[in-house]
Amino acid sequence: MKRYKKILMIWICAIVVVAVSVIVALYDNANQGQDVAKEVAVETLRKVAERVVNREFDGLGMFYAFGSDSGKKHTKRKAISENGEFEVIIDSLKEAQGLFPLDVVGFKADMLNYYGKFPLEEICLEWKAEMNDRYGGVMCALFLKVNPMGKGIVQELSTGDETIIASQNDLGTYYLDDMYTMRLTAYMLLDFWHCVDWADHVLQILSCILCILLLGLAVYIGGQQYRKRKTADTLTKSTYRFGKYIFDSVNHTLTYEGEKISCDLLQRLEYVENKTMEISAKSTGLIEEYVVKLEERIKELLKTEEIDKTRIAQEVVIYADKCSVQEEVTRLKSHIGQFRNLINTDQAVGKKLDFLIQEMNRETNTIGSKANNLEITNNVIDIKTELENIREQIQNIE
Repeated sequence: MKRYKKILMIWICAIVVVAVSVIVALYDNANQGQDVAKEVAVETLRKVAERVVNREFDGLGMFYAFGSDSGKKHTKRKAISENGEFEVIIDSLKEAQGLFPLDVVGFKADMLNYYGKFPLEEICLEWKAEMNDRYGGVMCALFLKVNPMGKGIVQELSTGDETIIASQNDLGTYYLDDMYTMRLTAYMLLDFWHCVDWADHVLQILSCILCILLLGLAVYIGGQQYRKRKTADTLTKSTYRFGKYIFDSVNHTLTYEGEKISCDLLQRLEYVENKTMEISAKSTGLIEEYVVKLEERIKELLKTEEIDKTRIAQEVVIYADKCSVQEEVTRLKSHIGQFRNLINTDQAVGKKLDFLIQEMNRETNTIGSKANNLEITNNVIDIKTELENIREQIQNIE
């Protein structure tokens, strides 16, 4: 389960990282696309406006002519209307803000407006149609502000998708006539997804990686579920489930989500029991060995054959009380029996088994600290090693 969770977490983290990268790349790509779309929109508006103004002016059937004074640069323009004669200084900045050449097309726009036939709606419709042909999902609006010469009023007209008339959708304000009385503000709102350049190589690579990771995750989870179902279908009377684990009491193996773990719990437990019996057998002869060694040591030190038997008996009693391990051995055997009974049940016994391993370790440590014998010490080391192996195999059992 831990291995499955680790792989799953690593996989999900990789998907999150790649997904964030895709979102960032998508956002940057769309922003660049919007900047390009705005430039295209302004250029398209210039061409459409000039075409429509020329067409509508030609429809008036009005005669007009333009001339020049041998390349002489003019600094002023004059216009005559029923309100009188008017003059404006040619402003290079305003000329640069012209939607089209003001000295030629601007005159036509002024005349159309004078006769009340300026084609604001036609310009907006044709502009929107061309933008939709290129991008799709485009909303366009135009706002015209006219300040007629000699009149103290300001005329305002708007057309198109007027709901998008806001500063964030502003494409700029442009002059339409040569006398600078007509100012047109263009607005456009382009759908985010239509701004994305799906042919961008970085975006394509990141999207492919994300799709591969998602597909791989789906296959991995499906495979794990299949293993789990397959394992559940193969359960027999000789097998017992401990949460995610399945114990085979015949083969003494532990299976976890389709992966067989080398367990041999009963064999290891039998090994611990044999070592415990060896300690029990060895501990019964420790007292006799101690008496013989004690008498020999006293004789060697005192240089005499006469030994106080009473004093020897007192020392033996003290030593026997300190080094006796029979109680620990008895409890250890009891724990082994309880362990064997638990693994043959079909209940959730993981915590109980872990507790028994702790108790068996405690008794083994006590035996090791009491026994003043090399053979018993070696047996204690063997038992602790085997208990640790058993503990590692049952620590995740529920």
